[in-house]
Amino acid sequence: RVTYALQGTRLVRSFSAMPDGGLRQDAALLNGIQATTLRFRDQDGNWRSDWSAEDEKALPRAVEMVITPAAGAPLRLLFLVGAGPA
Repeated sequence: RVTYALQGTRLVRSFSAMPDGGLRQDAALLNGIQATTLRFRDQDGNWRSDWSAEDEKALPRAVEMVITPAAGAPLRLLFLVGAGPA
């Protein structure tokens, strides 16, 4: 299991080898972060600022994270999401 969190001005990646938890390892990926934003791409290809699907098993097609540093240009990351259960 992998999570990303903005802790103060640091972007931190946390990793657990088991999906239900266990020993967690943290790593600071970036320092000096001003803001982060997330968007979610739905089944129709539209970008949304929240993911509250009517079907609890529905997953977004992709997740976009934009990291805005205190100095420099924003960094745009795209993550493809698996299709999930049929």
